[in-house]
Amino acid sequence: MPSLDQIYLNHCVEVVRLTMDESSQRDLTNLGLIPGCPVSLLSTRSQIAVLQLKEKRISIDRDFLKQIQVKELDTRNFTNISLDQVSVGSLTIVVAINGTGPINRRLMDMGITKGTPIRLIKKAPLGDPLEIKLRGYTLTLRKDEAQSVLVLKEVFS
Repeated sequence: MPSLDQIYLNHCVEVVRLTMDESSQRDLTNLGLIPGCPVSLLSTRSQIAVLQLKEKRISIDRDFLKQIQVKELDTRNFTNISLDQVSVGSLTIVVAINGTGPINRRLMDMGITKGTPIRLIKKAPLGDPLEIKLRGYTLTLRKDEAQSVLVLKEVFS
């Protein structure tokens, strides 16, 4: 079973087991890192790793990543919706891009790929355009582009 240190950045997985000492397990559990919880590794710098858990980010020592066993997130338990239907402030994960030709390619070139966590920052009053944050940067999409991005509903809610 892979550990969190073997997962590439910005990929969402599910925690299976914590294998560190009991005191560290209790501390991480109090922070929300529990089996069954979706988690995304956001960055690893020097000895610190930043994880996305539900609506918060936590920083832990990189050595703990080897002691957190994970598996691919089972997406069958979630409802899929288009990105334009996500509520402001929600964090979700890309399931697929249903665009055609150049739109599909453009979205992927901008970093919107399967498994990428996306946070909807704000919407214009009529829903067009939308501002999203992914991979550490902010991006603005037209409503028709957002409609072609299929995401999981309420992953990190």
